[in-house]
Amino acid sequence: MNSKSATLNDRIGGDQVIAAAVEALNVRVLADPLLRQYFAGLDPILLKKHQREVIAHITGGPGEFTACLAKSHSHLRIEKPHFYAVADHLVAALVDLGVEESLCGEVLSLVEPTLNDVVNTPPRDQQPKPTTSTRS
Repeated sequence: MNSKSATLNDRIGGDQVIAAAVEALNVRVLADPLLRQYFAGLDPILLKKHQREVIAHITGGPGEFTACLAKSHSHLRIEKPHFYAVADHLVAALVDLGVEESLCGEVLSLVEPTLNDVVNTPPRDQQPKPTTSTRS
């Protein structure tokens, strides 16, 4: 297969690299004080399966991804810094596995469009202000 017809999934190393990246990603997010609250207590087997499916799907890998990212994240208060921290950890995991930086950039460019499905809180400066009640 020539590199022009190979999917990004193939070019980064396929399922084996994605599985290893997901393992490293989870170690990283559980160690990150900004993120651990979102991942601690989740079923790690299901979480990793979901993460492998998402990454395989966005990189053109095999299999079908039918979950709704917006629905699966809707109960969480995720802001842009959380999203980008996870994305940074994913890229760092791929780099640590020897994936070329240019390919990591391609992965990031495909992850970034999922931001609107994952981030579900307005920026802090646009969040509603607390109301105070006054007694008459």
